[in-house]
Amino acid sequence: MKKYTCKSCWYTYDPAVGDPKAGIDPGTAFEDLPEDWFCPICMRDKSAFEPEEEVKVEGFTPEDKELDRYKCKSCWYIYDPRIGDPVAGIAPGTAFEDLPEDWFCPICMLTKDSFVKVSLTEQIAKSIKNNEPLNKHTDLARYKCKACFYTYDPRVGDPKAGVAPGTAFEDLPEDWFCPICMMMKDYFVKEEN
Repeated sequence: MKKYTCKSCWYTYDPAVGDPKAGIDPGTAFEDLPEDWFCPICMRDKSAFEPEEEVKVEGFTPEDKELDRYKCKSCWYIYDPRIGDPVAGIAPGTAFEDLPEDWFCPICMLTKDSFVKVSLTEQIAKSIKNNEPLNKHTDLARYKCKACFYTYDPRVGDPKAGVAPGTAFEDLPEDWFCPICMMMKDYFVKEEN
């Protein structure tokens, strides 16, 4: 079953996930959604959606891996030139400097000048060189939100909320909430391996 993407806000309806908040079960094809169903992000109706084309990422040369990545200062989206931005017609291998001037962040719609170059820290660069894990906190459990399926990963933390990598779910402040749907900690369940 094909995924469909909203042309307005870029939300993607994935039939494998469905839309649990709207009572749409996993396994429901886009074509089978009720006519009154709407985008959970921007509230547009089904006519705002287009089928997602399959994007194949292949043929990278070794030097492509060294292309600089850029991070949006507003929403933390990272433009990775190895992937490009297929939805906007940007082919894999396109350097950030070569993006059109009217290109914008696919998440928060800010322009190119809102991006900063991502530089690897010496520790991360050394880990990559030695093929070591980037984070040692692999023993900490991940927790998934029952409402929106966001997963809190302690290896990543929640930088926007000031939660450092390596913070166990149990150590999150009691007033911490899901960064996607705003549900509180008690709405999360431990992810089983």
